[in-house]
Amino acid sequence: MERHYGSIIRRLLTLITAFFLAVTILGCHDSIEADIAAEHRRLGSIVERDLRYGLSSFPLTSQTETFHPAP
Repeated sequence: MERHYGSIIRRLLTLITAFFLAVTILGCHDSIEADIAAEHRRLGSIVERDLRYGLSSFPLTSQTETFHPAP
């Protein structure tokens, strides 16, 4: 009887360990994580597009140049 009890406990612990490992490896699908990943992809595509056009299309300063007449 004691041998049978040990066998049941061993099988139960193996099953619990397998379930824990399966949940750990597969992970859980979180909607917030999916939203963050989508935002990351969107921002990445914006950066790639801006780099394709080059930095020359952006003004270096926000102030406009003004020319003063010579005295």
